[in-house]
Amino acid sequence: MKVSAFISATFTPGRTMLGRRQLDGLKADLQQAQDNGITWKFVFISEPVQNFGAINAEDRFEGYAVERTELLQYIAQNNITNVVFVAADVHGTVVNNLTYQVGPGQPQQPTGAFEVIVGPAAFLDGLFGPVVANLAFQAGLLSEQEKAFYDTQNQAGKDAIIKQVIDHILVAGGYDTIGLDGSGIDATLVSGDYVRVHKYGWTEFAIDEATQQLTVTTYGIEPYGYDDFLADPETIINQDPVVVSQFVVNPSAGESVSRVYLPLITRN
Repeated sequence: MKVSAFISATFTPGRTMLGRRQLDGLKADLQQAQDNGITWKFVFISEPVQNFGAINAEDRFEGYAVERTELLQYIAQNNITNVVFVAADVHGTVVNNLTYQVGPGQPQQPTGAFEVIVGPAAFLDGLFGPVVANLAFQAGLLSEQEKAFYDTQNQAGKDAIIKQVIDHILVAGGYDTIGLDGSGIDATLVSGDYVRVHKYGWTEFAIDEATQQLTVTTYGIEPYGYDDFLADPETIINQDPVVVSQFVVNPSAGESVSRVYLPLITRN
C-alpha cells in the first residue's frame, strides 16, 4: 500500500486502539483532573502516540488517526494542561510534543501535551537505534558510507544520527521534529538529548512540591545479551546507571500543587 493511501486509511471512522469505553473514560478522567486543579496528568499507555511516519504505524496510535485526533483535540479544545503521555514498545527513549490533524494533509494542530517513550530495562531482539539504522540503510535513507560511519560512533553519536533519520521522515510527513524545542512547552534540556536509543535504562518523573516543575531523567546502562550475562554475570549486575538524558518542564500557569496518575490504557 502506498504511504498516502495508508495515511488516508488511518482516518477511516471505526478504527480503534482503545475502544469507545476506554476513550470516553480517559477523556472524563482528564477533564476531572483539570477541574480538580491537578497539575500534571500522566497517561500511561502501551503504544506511542507521537508521530513517526507510516512505517509500522498500524502498531501505534498513528495508525488510528480518527481516535488519536479525537483524544488530542479534546485535550486542546478543553484546555487540559500539562498532559504527559508515557509510552513504551519502541525499545528506546524518544520525547516529542504532540500535534494532530483533522484529516489527511491538513495542518498540524498543537495540544500543549507531550510524550516520553521510555526504553527497556532489557530486551533480547535489539534496541531501537540499531533497528532504525538497519532499516534506514535498507530503505536508502543511509548510504553505505553513512552506515559505516554510524557503526564507528559512540552511543551519543549514534543517537544523533538516529535523531537525524527520524527527523528526516517527520519533516517529509509534515510533522514536528523530535524534542520540545520550539513547541511552546516551557522545557529546558539539561543533559543529553531527547533521543536515547542505544542503552538499556529507565526514566524517572519527579515533581517539585513547591514549584511543580517536572524533571524527567533517563538513566542508562550498557546493553548486554544473554551470552554476555552468562559469561560475566557479576559485571552485568553491578553496572552503575548513568544519566543519559534530563530535561525540566515548567507547568502552565494557574495550576495547584497536586498530581494524578491515570490508569494504564491497554488495547482492547
